[in-house]
Amino acid sequence: MLSIVSGEMIREVRMIDMLGQVVYNSAVQGERHELNVNGFRNGIYFVQVLTARGITTQRIQIVK
Repeated sequence: MLSIVSGEMIREVRMIDMLGQVVYNSAVQGERHELNVNGFRNGIYFVQVLTARGITTQRIQIVK
């Protein structure tokens, strides 16, 4: 499980694989979001969090 916490309202969460394909996209209304990563393959992904201030991108690695 991936927990995303922001000090402001999150509008959208995306996860993008190394090929640039959006593999997860969710509209969010809150300062927290839980993302179950069990269905994703091992690898490097980029998690984008969209708020009123803009987009923040974080690199994550899934290893099972």
